[in-house]
Amino acid sequence: MPIFARLAVIAVVLLSGVATMARAQAFGIAPDMTAVEAGAFARIKDRLLLVPPQPNDRFVAYIGRVGPGGQICEVSATTAPHRYDPQGHAVREEYDKVRAHLDGIYGAGTRDERVSAGSPWTAEHDWVLSVLMGARSHRSAWSAPLPAGLERIDLTVDAVGVGRSRVKLTYVFDIAYSCGEIESISASGL
Repeated sequence: MPIFARLAVIAVVLLSGVATMARAQAFGIAPDMTAVEAGAFARIKDRLLLVPPQPNDRFVAYIGRVGPGGQICEVSATTAPHRYDPQGHAVREEYDKVRAHLDGIYGAGTRDERVSAGSPWTAEHDWVLSVLMGARSHRSAWSAPLPAGLERIDLTVDAVGVGRSRVKLTYVFDIAYSCGEIESISASGL
């Protein structure tokens, strides 16, 4: 085999490996992974609790959704709740750090930070309460262009009680259109 033919074969092998590595992953979970491969260990309603292959120290809980084919179509991670923070200072600081990191990777996301008109929870000491009551939105989103297999990334502040909140990061894979109720739990071995 001539040297140029050998080099062409090597280049094809190397480039196919790069294309595979560029495929989207969220905490080591790729869109074509099954629930078991993604580290699923329990079911809560239509969600799976996960121990992902590559957890991030910032997050303490990982939740996945599975489509009818048994593949993971969405992965969410949440931080530990910020307690005794009704003004939301600590959660907003953590949100800003995660947002800056994501902006560095995917470019500037779209911000949606607003309070509903007429909301009774506009005072600074009611910041988390306004999120809890659905009167305040504090979120960012990233969409195209994203790595192959990734449709959208959402970052939100999620209130879990009065003065208790957390940051939630969600990766939505491009197979999410098939995501519905978890139909294949028994087929995936859970």
